[in-house]
Amino acid sequence: MKSKRFVEVLWLDAQGSAAWTSDKEAQSATSPVVTTRGWIVKRDKKILVLAMGYHDDDWLNLFTIPAGMIQKVTRL
Repeated sequence: MKSKRFVEVLWLDAQGSAAWTSDKEAQSATSPVVTTRGWIVKRDKKILVLAMGYHDDDWLNLFTIPAGMIQKVTRL
């Protein structure tokens, strides 16, 4: 296992609504910015995979974020 890097990732989340929505409301739609912290397991051009925990060579609770949604990655 490579050296573990603990990071904070700011990323844009997708969201949706099944309710009737006026055009005015639809035009003002935004994507929420989410903050997620974890250890980098994998990072390439398409995805960033974080783990919320680790022990020996095992990762716990993997979380994958598409690279195009990532706004900022900060090493902690």
